[in-house]
Amino acid sequence: SSPAASLSPVKRDLINNLYNNYKIPSRESSPVKPPQITSINTLGTVHHEKSNINNVVDTTKSSHSLTSPTMKIKSMNKDDFEFGLKLGKGKFGKVYCVKEKKSGFICALKAMNKKDIEHYRLERQIIREVEIQASLNHPNIAKLYGYFHDEKRVYMIMEYMPHGELYKLLESHGPFNDIIASSFVYQIADALDYLHQRRIIHRDIKPENILIGPNNQIKLTDFG
Repeated sequence: SSPAASLSPVKRDLINNLYNNYKIPSRESSPVKPPQITSINTLGTVHHEKSNINNVVDTTKSSHSLTSPTMKIKSMNKDDFEFGLKLGKGKFGKVYCVKEKKSGFICALKAMNKKDIEHYRLERQIIREVEIQASLNHPNIAKLYGYFHDEKRVYMIMEYMPHGELYKLLESHGPFNDIIASSFVYQIADALDYLHQRRIIHRDIKPENILIGPNNQIKLTDFG
């Protein structure tokens, strides 16, 4: 069910019109244009037997397979990617804009240090993040394309959002007007409705965990 279903027809049409027609002007500073990809299959269930960071991924391979029209993963490592700008930095890792060398596929690569994960006992949290995000398919939720690990880090291959965090957009542009705000609220509500129908609660909704893609499209991220 749509979050606008309980609204009057006039208000519902207004929100839908704002959502469909408003566009944020593209930033001149956007480092890379996102690839034109028609479909990408997300991962299935993550297999693990113990809450050990090495079981975040399939222990028989260094990466999980996925089907993509542009990028095919068999056994990937960080050397398969050309690193661009650092998109963000968290307590346990960094996120980079990267390009897969063979296909030219542009995505975001989240690199997390295994020692930090083990020190703070976050193995279950990382496993949960992979399981949840891999199972979701909604236009307002960031996609997880795949994952792999090496001796030092766990890597998550994620959808690239050229306009970055909602937090940074607020910092640079100030408060949004009613048109922008209503468009964002509609999309966030639609994503939350989708999650709640699947009995999933996002426990950390904040501007830093809301990304902005092309054509003013909101994406929720960080399901840890």
